[in-house]
Amino acid sequence: MRLADRPTLALCLLLGVSAALRLIALPAFPEIVADEGLWTNSSKNFVAFGDWFMDGRKHLFLSPVFHALSVGVFAVFGPAIATARAISGAAGTVSVLLLYLLVHRVTSRRDLAFVSATLLGVTADFIFQSRLALIESLQLCFLLASALALSSGGTRGALTGGLAFAVALLTKANAASFAVVLPFFLLAGARLRDAVRDPVWLGRCLLFGVVAFGSAAAVYAALYLQHPELFVAAFRFELDGVHFAGLSHPLVQLGRFGIDPVQMARSLLDLFRESPFLLVLATLGCVFAVILRRPPALAFAVWALFGSGFVLVQLYQPPRYFHAMAPAFCFFAAVAMLAWRDEGAGTNQRLPRAALAVYVAFNLGYLLMNAVANPARQIASVTRWAREHTRPSDHILAAGYFCTDLPNRAYAHYYLGDDMAQLAASIDRYAIDYVITDIYEWSPTLRGELAARYEKVQEWPFGQVFRVHPELPPASDRNPEREQP
Repeated sequence: MRLADRPTLALCLLLGVSAALRLIALPAFPEIVADEGLWTNSSKNFVAFGDWFMDGRKHLFLSPVFHALSVGVFAVFGPAIATARAISGAAGTVSVLLLYLLVHRVTSRRDLAFVSATLLGVTADFIFQSRLALIESLQLCFLLASALALSSGGTRGALTGGLAFAVALLTKANAASFAVVLPFFLLAGARLRDAVRDPVWLGRCLLFGVVAFGSAAAVYAALYLQHPELFVAAFRFELDGVHFAGLSHPLVQLGRFGIDPVQMARSLLDLFRESPFLLVLATLGCVFAVILRRPPALAFAVWALFGSGFVLVQLYQPPRYFHAMAPAFCFFAAVAMLAWRDEGAGTNQRLPRAALAVYVAFNLGYLLMNAVANPARQIASVTRWAREHTRPSDHILAAGYFCTDLPNRAYAHYYLGDDMAQLAASIDRYAIDYVITDIYEWSPTLRGELAARYEKVQEWPFGQVFRVHPELPPASDRNPEREQP
């Protein structure tokens, strides 16, 4: 019997492959990304030292759900970026299942649901995103959960969809833009023209919004009441757009939002460069859906267009911001793959399977080559050195993405070392014993001044370690196992 004739087995196999691609060997691939430190330092500091704000990091307020989950896994398995990556990997795997269920519910087609979920499960860029300790994969998981709940219809669907959306808002506040998108999954096959005149549909939309924003607001309000100044500072920093000033030159600007045609073009080019086959197929699928007038495509069309538009009017538009649109891209790419079979016969029946097989093979090959060519080595090197050559009581200043894994009290340098004067003051203030620099986050000027002032005790191709206090004994003469913090 063909696998296609056993949908449950096929789905289980897909989920197993998706989980393996997202969860196996997380410390080994990919190499660290700078923002992974930003999202994990606070949880490490809280678990290890009981202080969320030890080095000025305020990301707790920006994603309380991710920090709650990372505190949980850190408490069990110990603080490490690879441990936090497991949250994204698990969320990415669950998202594959949720997309399958969502597409099947709104279209009543197992084939379209399976192909959509397969594309989400094996696309190299989505796998890569799900292997990083960032919040986009977790946000997407809760957005899909909300859409699935809403697609069941009824008051219960609006209520549970609102609760799931509240968690998405507490994972990343800009999920608020999807308040325009998700109610389309409440249509349940009805035309939008009829739905907007239906008080029942409008009432359910209102219930969805009140539950979602009311629940999220209650949590954010509790955090504000605990630390009002830090809370306001965190969101002001994100919304005022000042730190994005050099990244974009908008024609019109309002805080972190603006219209910059050059930036928009670059972002779209990067998006197609990251997943060219998926985006081309998704574009074709949109065209087919319009031509064939398929109502279930409306919700996914709004998801793709409005969601992408929201990203494109921001001053900062990294490719990972488009990760929230992955379900819509996969849905329309699946529509394109199956269009030949839906409208044709004979040999055209083989085209979808062949296209899907080629797509899967290409993405898995690309991912494998990427893993072989770009193994993660930096964190392991830095952490090994710290365990062998420092005391537990030693304080370290380094880029944030090293601080999470370091066993010491480690301070991310971002707020502490804009220039040598501020860095020297921070070294005195926090009683720093070692400074770990790297070629990515430390300016050549600061690295040069550190080298002129302090003793270099370790060097790697990507960075150096400086001992701040010359009175400390050489690392080779010390036994960290015998020293207490």
